[in-house]
Amino acid sequence: MFFLKKLLHSKKGSSLLLILILGGLLLTILTTGVATYATTVLKQSKIVSEKTQARSIAMAGITYYRWVLHKNPSDYWDGNPQGTPGPYTHEYTNKDGERIGVYSLNITSPEEGGGQTIIESTGWLDSDPNQKITLRATLSSGPFITPYVIAVKTTARLQNFFTVSGKVHANFRVACNTEVNNTITGGQTNYGVYGTGGPQEFWEFPVPEIDFVGIGNATVAKLLELGNAPEGMAIPHAHTFGGGNGLHLVFQPNGTFDLYRVTQRGCYCQNVECSYRYCYDIGEQVFIENRQIPQNGVIIVDDSVYISGIVNGRVSILGGQQVRRPVFIPDNLTYLDKSGNHVMGIYSRTGMYLPKNIPDNMEINAVLMNPDMYSLQRRAYSPEYPDAFRNNLEIYGSIITYYLSDIKARFAGEIVSGFQTASYLYDEHLTNNPPPGFLTTGGGTSFTIEEIDE
Repeated sequence: MFFLKKLLHSKKGSSLLLILILGGLLLTILTTGVATYATTVLKQSKIVSEKTQARSIAMAGITYYRWVLHKNPSDYWDGNPQGTPGPYTHEYTNKDGERIGVYSLNITSPEEGGGQTIIESTGWLDSDPNQKITLRATLSSGPFITPYVIAVKTTARLQNFFTVSGKVHANFRVACNTEVNNTITGGQTNYGVYGTGGPQEFWEFPVPEIDFVGIGNATVAKLLELGNAPEGMAIPHAHTFGGGNGLHLVFQPNGTFDLYRVTQRGCYCQNVECSYRYCYDIGEQVFIENRQIPQNGVIIVDDSVYISGIVNGRVSILGGQQVRRPVFIPDNLTYLDKSGNHVMGIYSRTGMYLPKNIPDNMEINAVLMNPDMYSLQRRAYSPEYPDAFRNNLEIYGSIITYYLSDIKARFAGEIVSGFQTASYLYDEHLTNNPPPGFLTTGGGTSFTIEEIDE
């Protein structure tokens, strides 16, 4: 006791006491910090572990429903009556058969014309139901049967003023006179692909021919089935609406389209002497009504049809079905965006034309199919018209046709009108999500999965 008092009253003793006090405080802080860090690490480890288990549970839901679709491809309601809304919940058990969690399923069925099935599975543990993981799986009904930017039954001529992005096929030959970035295939043994373009490493021939007749007939049959179904739409001849020269569908960004009756055509001369006129333009038209895109996306038009506007949704049009009238595209036809959520398919039983009065830079977003005729073309117009020549034609999608038309129109051997350049760009979204009613291989092999935020 005497020693301690003496220590406290000395300067050296005061310093030692201060060191003891500070050391004790530091030890306490370190001990508390280590304990807090350990608790935090354990908590984070627990969260990571629970998320991993929740993800496994969600994946089990995806696996389960893929099995359901394998057994019953038309069951999008988890064994419930058709149309029963989700979500559909299932218990998840461990190896001992004890329930440890739940997965909840929402199923989006494909369009009737094909497309994608979407399975969303949310998994969680009973021990922490707030810690949820959602996975989204996308299954395709099979790849697009003709995944080409240009597919031609006879010969395809790729001019040096073309930009071509995507695969090209011709049952006969391809004259490739431009640079390409994908496979170019021809059916002939000799000179199946030839020309001044390249790279020639992309050229392949001979290859098996595509059955354009079979694909065309099957596509028409499918479009007729879907268009005449309660979920589709069949638009009769313009005479039903009071007469006229065809119908005009103008697609709107809100997912609808305006329907017009063309009451008068605009006619323009083929040459300076006007020895022949093409009456392909809209002179006058009368508004009929605004309509929603049908549920299954398929529209049949029994008359000549003009198609333009901004497409919001998935839609296919079978034009001129009953009377074999042409399809006209009088203005830009584009998607609301190029995310893959919007697609247009146009099947023409006869010709497919661009009128004279079109934009200088024309853009068409669509699959254009007319395997019995020339592809989309613009007739020869007198060079006296200031708009006889246009700058560029851009096709974003695919052309499936009998013969690839020249974008420059000739009269008496001379180029008198047409486009200066053309761009053909394949829409990669078509490969696993073609327009309603357009054929797929039916393989059902495409499968993607992603984690989405709750």
